[in-house]
Amino acid sequence: MKTATILKTLALSLVISLTSCSKSDDGGTPAPAAQHLYTTATVAGNDTNHATLNTDVTLTTEDTNGNDISANTTYTLNGTVITMPYQFTTPGMYTITATYQGSLTTITLLITDADVHKPMVTVEDYTGTWCGYCPRLAYKIDHLDDTNTSVIPIAVHNGDSMTYSGGSTLENAAGITGFPTGKINRTLTWDETDNQVLAQLTAPTTVGLSINTTLSGNSLTVNVGAKFALDVPNSKLVVVVLEDGLHANQVNYMNNDTSSPWYGAGNPIVNFEHNNVLRTSLTNVLGDAIPNTDTEMGDEFTRTLNFTIPGSYDSTKLEVVAMIVNQAGGVINSQMVQAGSNKAYELAQ
Repeated sequence: MKTATILKTLALSLVISLTSCSKSDDGGTPAPAAQHLYTTATVAGNDTNHATLNTDVTLTTEDTNGNDISANTTYTLNGTVITMPYQFTTPGMYTITATYQGSLTTITLLITDADVHKPMVTVEDYTGTWCGYCPRLAYKIDHLDDTNTSVIPIAVHNGDSMTYSGGSTLENAAGITGFPTGKINRTLTWDETDNQVLAQLTAPTTVGLSINTTLSGNSLTVNVGAKFALDVPNSKLVVVVLEDGLHANQVNYMNNDTSSPWYGAGNPIVNFEHNNVLRTSLTNVLGDAIPNTDTEMGDEFTRTLNFTIPGSYDSTKLEVVAMIVNQAGGVINSQMVQAGSNKAYELAQ
């Protein structure tokens, strides 16, 4: 039997402030000082948020001083107290509540017998060269992209020479009412902080993706694979092509703003470099349905797509992004690769 000891949280560090009562009039002692509690997860010695079926799982809770208070913590699953070690016999996403001195914290675990893959996060930037505030969002996305390889940026242009023909479909689905707007995994409106994007990388994911691409002249062949750690019915596949290094003048309302990285860059910024520009979608941009018989736990779905690259594209600067989206259109997981290169499945650590 494998043993999974939950010690440190990779995915969640959950902070609890305990209520403090004042000293009573009759000389009673003060209540314990408020403290922070941490419930964390390690499986087979590795920080994680997932475990396999029929594996011993032990939860551990610590205080701010690193003291193990697990013996005085009550753990419940769906309202039922569970004792450690605990075995999950059915695959699924499970949220366990830890209670200590009346305060609560939770931890979510993915339980499966299939491989669990690394999560990626997609940020779609709704933009245009005519939009004077759009360089602000472009700068922040570039920073995220440069500092975290798990972030996939996509620039969806409107009303300029880089406009994607299906952009209005995306805008309507995303509820875009102004520019710039960033959408995280096609669900959250980005508040332009790094934390909101990177928080999406802490949750376990139920799907992993691989992309193999071949370039021959102006022909691009894309082979996408998707492996499912749980049953994920009504899933869809989205595959899009992006291009880097496009240049066009960009209106810049921050030209006189000394706090902006675009201060003094001109208005417009001449020959502004636009990257990760959505050029076309090889599937329906909202997704092609995957048969439910191919999205059960342990399944691998594959699909081959072919694209003739227009002469106006630079094939050396193309990227391919694949996404698995749920029935509501939210991105479950995604992957990106340079056209002509391959990206294998990446397992979660």
